[in-house]
Amino acid sequence: MNDNSENSSKAPRFNRRFWIVSSVILTLTLVCFISYRSNLKLEAEIEDLKSKGAEQMQQLILQLDVTKAKLSMITEEKDSLFTRLQKAEPYFPLIGMLHFRDSVENQLPFQVGDIVRIKPDSAKAVVADIEVSGSKFSHQVLYKVINKKREELYLDATMLWPNP
Repeated sequence: MNDNSENSSKAPRFNRRFWIVSSVILTLTLVCFISYRSNLKLEAEIEDLKSKGAEQMQQLILQLDVTKAKLSMITEEKDSLFTRLQKAEPYFPLIGMLHFRDSVENQLPFQVGDIVRIKPDSAKAVVADIEVSGSKFSHQVLYKVINKKREELYLDATMLWPNP
């Protein structure tokens, strides 16, 4: 009987150890399985990100090529414009004087091509040219007019009035 009681006391202890060991093994197995599955998912996401990154890299390389082409085109155009500018640069003072001349002529009472009357006899004439002359302290504006007889007369603005 004593022998039987020993067996019965060992059985629950063995049974208990079996369940503890089994549960630990099962837990470890579950942990390993879950980590393996999550590792597979992470690897799939990493591959997906790599493929997206490669696509984006290709797009960026294409954009870089287009930008380089535009830059070279702009550089060539800039060089061409710079060459033209160097050729035209000696004429800038002359262009400035012409702009000044035109701005002064716009303020005069008569322009080239206007039909005017000459004061002494009220004859009609056409303004053919405007001549401005002078020195450091004085200036003179004369209108070159052509009358009906095709005579060229140089008159001051006080000798002319507009044709009505």
